Amino acid sequence: MPKTLEPVESRQDFISIGEAAERAGITQRTLRYWEDLGLLKPPARVSGGQRLYSRDDLARIDQILRMKKLLGFSLSEIKLAVESEEAKQVICKDLKHERSRARRLKQLEESAGITERQLRMVEEKIKQMQVMKKELTCDLSSLNERIAELREGVQGTV
Repeated sequence: MPKTLEPVESRQDFISIGEAAERAGITQRTLRYWEDLGLLKPPARVSGGQRLYSRDDLARIDQILRMKKLLGFSLSEIKLAVESEEAKQVICKDLKHERSRARRLKQLEESAGITERQLRMVEEKIKQMQVMKKELTCDLSSLNERIAELREGVQGTV
């Protein structure tokens, strides 16, 4: 259920969906879609249902865009990464209050496992990008050879 802000004065720490979309260079529809997919938590709302985005929401939007644009992650991969990050944050929060060394160790191992899965996702994308880079480099080399051959032929006929 979306959280509702009571006093309108507290809106100073929040921005509207339009402002959030404009800052991110995406549409409001995209933000609502990401919310429907679970990539974004339901934002705070004021009476009338207007969505208000916090600094944390904006950081999440930036994180999603980086994973999408920089790493080429699909939305389902991003969702998995976001859920993993949330799980690590819960573990970290619980860890601060945990007194049992055995329980703290288990929480840290769980967090390390999540981080390893995230790292494998990134490494797989890097591997795919390296294959693509190699293919493009080979294509460019072939094209440059053909260009050089044609230039020699053109210069020889002038």
